[in-house]
Amino acid sequence: MTSIEQTGKNVEEATQLALEKLGVTEDQVDVEILDEGTKGFLGIKQSPAVVRVTVKVQPEEHPAPRPRAPRQRKPKAQEAAVKAEKQAAPKAKPAPVKKEAAPEPAKAEPAAPQAEVEKAKITEDIAQTAERARQVLQHILDGIGMGGTAQVKSAADGRIQINITGGDSAVLIGKHGQTIDSLQYLVNVIINRHLEERVRISFDVEGYRERREDTLRQHALFLAKKVKESGQEAVLEPLRANERRIVHTALADDPDIYTYSEGTEPERYVVISPKK
Repeated sequence: MTSIEQTGKNVEEATQLALEKLGVTEDQVDVEILDEGTKGFLGIKQSPAVVRVTVKVQPEEHPAPRPRAPRQRKPKAQEAAVKAEKQAAPKAKPAPVKKEAAPEPAKAEPAAPQAEVEKAKITEDIAQTAERARQVLQHILDGIGMGGTAQVKSAADGRIQINITGGDSAVLIGKHGQTIDSLQYLVNVIINRHLEERVRISFDVEGYRERREDTLRQHALFLAKKVKESGQEAVLEPLRANERRIVHTALADDPDIYTYSEGTEPERYVVISPKK
């Protein structure tokens, strides 16, 4: 069989160039993607796509290939989002091949309980989803040039936690975690569009979440003490919903004070008030 390797700006272009060289149509070949290539960020660190095209049948047995209409390019930002979403889409599994039933043995082993089978499948599914989420996040990190390596920390019970190590952690975190929260929201949207049951994906950078939670808790306890001593309310700076919950939870069992939230997003804040 005839086989050639071909490069191009992307997989589609490389494949089309190979088809033209071989003089065949796409249904007459097997296409193996050797390198999907990278667009880089603002054209930096761009690398071509590489494919290997192998002819399955003799070209003369089929009519000459029809020229394909030029593919309309999308804006770079839209193209990057589409590529990240394609990476998140679960790969279709081949239909199972029906086999003739084998003769039943004299003493068959008891089948695994249905609950265990379902549990094993759920575990496998969440692990695959976690890996797709990691790949999407890594693709974004590479594209924006912030560095860092995404690693799955845990994946169970519909929750996935991914840590980012290395890179510019201060830029990745942003002010009070705004950047990492935005990345977390984006990947959650991309991944959950392809799932029947929603999963919750959370990101952390070098243990930032744990440090931030501890800081908020200690600050809330400090302000609560001041409120009990002065009898005056204390107002915290505007916080996101998950951070307001940390403050409410930290002071929920204190019999001398109570907390409530006021304001509208994104300027909503927590008030610590003495019980009279």
